[in-house]
Amino acid sequence: MKLVTAFGLMVFCLFHAAHATEDKDSLLAKIESMKYEAQASINKLRSFKRDFLIDLKYLLFNVKTDNLQRIDSSIKQTMYRIKRATKTGNVVDCDQSSIENSNLPATKILNQKCWQINMESVYGPIYEDDELVIRPIKSDNAEKCYDVAESSIERLLLMTRLDLTKCLHKSLESALNLTTRAENLVQDTGYMVVDRLNTIQEECQTADDDEETKNRILHRIYNIDPYAKVLKRITNNLLNERKSIKVQAIIDADSCRERRVADMYKILTQIEKTANTCIRSF
Repeated sequence: MKLVTAFGLMVFCLFHAAHATEDKDSLLAKIESMKYEAQASINKLRSFKRDFLIDLKYLLFNVKTDNLQRIDSSIKQTMYRIKRATKTGNVVDCDQSSIENSNLPATKILNQKCWQINMESVYGPIYEDDELVIRPIKSDNAEKCYDVAESSIERLLLMTRLDLTKCLHKSLESALNLTTRAENLVQDTGYMVVDRLNTIQEECQTADDDEETKNRILHRIYNIDPYAKVLKRITNNLLNERKSIKVQAIIDADSCRERRVADMYKILTQIEKTANTCIRSF
């Protein structure tokens, strides 16, 4: 404890010795400079938060849009297969879960895994001399199978869109909480620093230009200086970490998205299987 006190006294003495010869104008200039830096940190973090959230929303929106386009494509392919099955009798049992862990475009996967392979394995070649093999269904009631599937898929798509939006909002909220805590800390500390510097400035302006007065003012500046440095460090650290915060937000959103989309494909597969069972009954 004595060592810490001695070290603090030594730092103060060095600070005092370095500034003991400063006149009132120099002290006022130093105070004004510290006030400017404190206010600049507050303004910089406000601007950072606004620009950061705009940028993050854009990035997360692209993640969401990319997934919705992929889902829309899968749904269109599914509805196309069910619709054709009601006309041709060529029912396709397709497992949508094969799409989830692949990097290929959804339509290409569906064509490869769910259309050609499954259909040919069950019904033989789907093309003969480049012409589609048609096996018409006589009953028009098969259309009802399509109508039920279409209604179920519309509800599924709506719920999936809502779930993906929730993933986006949850990730944004996490990043927002982090930046808001930093902003509040910077604002509270910054306004405290500025307020104390204003008081010191007023005292300096009306004080006598003698060594005792200047030493007292220097001591007060010395006491507030660590807060000003912490303020600057918090702001700079957050500015330096914005890339990692964005990356983590996207990872969190994508992880949430993967779970939601995987669930969606399971339900989509079940809807198609139910439609196929319905069509086979005619």
